[in-house]
Amino acid sequence: EKVGELIDLFRSLVGSCAAVTLSGSLPPGVPADFYAQLIEIANAVNVPVLLDSSGESLKKGLERDKPFLIKPNSREFAELVGSTVESIPDLTRAVVEASARLGSITAISLGADGVLVASSREVFQARPPRLAVRSAVGSGDCLLAGIAYGLTHDFSLREAARYGVAAGTANALSVGAGQFNMDDFKGVLAQVEIMGY
Repeated sequence: EKVGELIDLFRSLVGSCAAVTLSGSLPPGVPADFYAQLIEIANAVNVPVLLDSSGESLKKGLERDKPFLIKPNSREFAELVGSTVESIPDLTRAVVEASARLGSITAISLGADGVLVASSREVFQARPPRLAVRSAVGSGDCLLAGIAYGLTHDFSLREAARYGVAAGTANALSVGAGQFNMDDFKGVLAQVEIMGY
């Protein structure tokens, strides 16, 4: 009943959004295709969806209408594609193949190594500087938020990834999920390295 209410609310609001992020695992009792339903609704009004989930909800989210971008971590990605890849060159090949097959930009969060991004036109890694991490809790969410910010402000995909990596890294410099100060963000942003493959 509540799932239906939320879907109706989402349908009534999504048209006014620049983009939508769908993040996290689903609560007990919520159907595995919940994100897939929201993606269909958003795509129907041309609102891009950035999906950050795992397991069945990620797989189901890719079965019908495609999200604009997915952001699993390397473990979640290995589960999605059914194979484990260890090296960056192997992971790069796997991400390029997956992005082409899935029809979505694929951004794999690599923790301290930043993010590996593949689209139909490019593949690159955005890598942060090495810094002393205090708490990584919420860094993946900040990474996705930074990417979403960039994409909704007409940044290139590379620049959006730089923003995401800077936000995720800045979050890790302090204790507290999903919060950072702008000085940390700007300092990290200036040092994020983009490596094309």
